[in-house]
Amino acid sequence: MTPSPHNTLESVCAQLNDYQKIVTHQSISALPYRPPTLIPPHTLLHSGYPHDSSVKLNCDDAFKNLSAAFCIVTFDSTGLLSYSLGNRFHDMSPLHAKIIAVHYACSLAFNHGCFNAIVESDSQIAISLSSLDMPLPWSLAALVDDIRLWAKYMYI
Repeated sequence: MTPSPHNTLESVCAQLNDYQKIVTHQSISALPYRPPTLIPPHTLLHSGYPHDSSVKLNCDDAFKNLSAAFCIVTFDSTGLLSYSLGNRFHDMSPLHAKIIAVHYACSLAFNHGCFNAIVESDSQIAISLSSLDMPLPWSLAALVDDIRLWAKYMYI
């Protein structure tokens, strides 16, 4: 059965709407919990991503009152939506939430065999920490080390 483009777009809009609610007014506890979801679009009728072209992953996060959320939207080399991923979680700092969003984006690209990926984030700090070779606090070190490892084996 082929997913409808309309249903895929509605699912992405629903996830972005949840993200917007977190950023604006409602607390995390007011929203129903849903586990992370991957939305397969009508464009992925083959197995996985094309290995010889680039994939763009746009990731963003929100943090408020020890609660956080992230959203990742993935486009293939032709600009078509490939995946959308979002999740809510409890967190202690905005920087940690930003690094988690970048970590999930890199993980998504690596797990789907996208070795030529562009990860886009509005967090200059999260991207800088991944590219600089400096000691980090233990709460960030494992996540940033993963990002560095993926960047070493992939074109990120």
